[in-house]
Amino acid sequence: MTEHLDDFNKIIANLMNIDVKIDNEDRALLLLNSLPNSYDHFTHTLINGKTEVKYDVVSAALMNNEYRKKDKQVYRDSSSDALTVRGRSYDRTSGSKSRSKSRGKSKPPAKDECAF
Repeated sequence: MTEHLDDFNKIIANLMNIDVKIDNEDRALLLLNSLPNSYDHFTHTLINGKTEVKYDVVSAALMNNEYRKKDKQVYRDSSSDALTVRGRSYDRTSGSKSRSKSRGKSKPPAKDECAF
């Protein structure tokens, strides 16, 4: 996303060098429209309910979204290493498996009783 923002800012700077004036809200909307389809939900969230969209707010939100995604990915990768699975333990001295005792069967509820 940083590369996308850099390229976008270069295009805007080139347009400004040839005296093309683009106001703040138009820059923000152009940036949002230049995003890939995977950002549709993000775009709708930023625009929905707002009377004015500012470029600085949109670019900061994009960067925060990217940092959050990267942080979530790093956290997911590091936390998966900590998961372990333990099997059933066996009593090695007697050679038999340790098992819990069953409780027996319970009576079904009466017709007018709730089963929960």
